[in-house]
Amino acid sequence: SWVFGPMWTYLTLALGIVTANSMKQPYVLLFYFLLVACLVGWLVLYHYRRTTESFWLLVVTTYLAISYVIHLSRCRVKAVWVAALLPLPFWLVLATALNGHQL
Repeated sequence: SWVFGPMWTYLTLALGIVTANSMKQPYVLLFYFLLVACLVGWLVLYHYRRTTESFWLLVVTTYLAISYVIHLSRCRVKAVWVAALLPLPFWLVLATALNGHQL
């Protein structure tokens, strides 16, 4: 579908920009590294049609994204940065549902 390209472009840019503007907060780089590693891992698993593993990796990635947004909201990060990243967990829930439908 046409929406996937622009949405993933926005989410990737938002993740990078929010992380770059939140570098002084603790654990930001750890969350960023784990999220990017999970997203790249999902691409590899999905490419090789490992649907069960890719589904569970998306579940873990969704949990990490929700935890990251909560962490940023509890730190002294501007609300605009937290709001910019809010679509990520919602999009990952949708991706998990679509991926789970293929099981």
